[in-house]
Amino acid sequence: MDSGMLAPGETLDDTFTISRSLLPVEILAIMDQLLCYEMSWHQGYPLAQNIFTSHHIDHLLSQSRPPHAIPTFRDSTSGPDNEPDVLVEGILKAYCIGVIKCCDIVVETIVGQQYYEEEDFNTNTFNRKLLVDIDDDACIKLLDQAIKYLQSETTLESDVKAALITHLQMRKSLILTFLPNESILYGPNDWSLLTQQVTDLLSTHTLAKPIPEAFSAKLQRRLASTQPPRPIIDVKFEEACQQLKALYVDLEEVLRLGKIWTDDANFPIANLMVCPFSNASGANQTNSAAYRPQVSPSATVPASPPLSPVPSSKHSC
Repeated sequence: MDSGMLAPGETLDDTFTISRSLLPVEILAIMDQLLCYEMSWHQGYPLAQNIFTSHHIDHLLSQSRPPHAIPTFRDSTSGPDNEPDVLVEGILKAYCIGVIKCCDIVVETIVGQQYYEEEDFNTNTFNRKLLVDIDDDACIKLLDQAIKYLQSETTLESDVKAALITHLQMRKSLILTFLPNESILYGPNDWSLLTQQVTDLLSTHTLAKPIPEAFSAKLQRRLASTQPPRPIIDVKFEEACQQLKALYVDLEEVLRLGKIWTDDANFPIANLMVCPFSNASGANQTNSAAYRPQVSPSATVPASPPLSPVPSSKHSC
């Protein structure tokens, strides 16, 4: 049966008011769901079946705006009495833009390197621009402003406020980890802090109040695609957090490989050490990161070292 067909009485689009007020626990649930969908994307599923099914993400990407302007959750029907509240426009928007920026950095990293396996990762953005005109610094600033606001907020319940702050801090850490030249990989870092953030996310998941109407597979009809809508690919929150931890572990290992690559004589052994990443599910971001310089930007090393032949089959990937 064609998944693009409409059942009797079914509408072409689901109605969802972007500027509607949301409870803090509902915003928390949207953040949790977006993380699950993001990890689904890292497993190789297209953006159309996960992140692009979010009404909030769709609005930010499809909104007409001047170049370099930060998109908003104000819609065409918003008036003086129908403005998004500060939690939606300030907190949720900052997080959503952070998600989009993470996707943008990952796509740019993967398609810009020689190591790329299309069957393991889908870089198709369906003709959507992932806010490429917005600077990474501007995105980080949005997240910092949101964190600062929550820290001074006195009306929210302390546990919910702490959970929202943790999500924003995790998103900022993830962006910095993915950045190729300004990443925390190049300076002093505390990887235990990153994994602790993920542990904190797990402990706050029970506070979230799901809001399923904030996501819809019907949004796929708005994408530049010849395929009918496909089912949304979800990942359990616990699995998503474990996958994120594994990503941090792999990127930490990339830092160690980067130190080996500072010596040309060590390229062959470094190439062999990268081989295990090739067999890991959803490891394309790590693979691509491993083939870019992982030392100080002032150092001179090849951006994409060629793979060296392996002398014997027992060492092959």
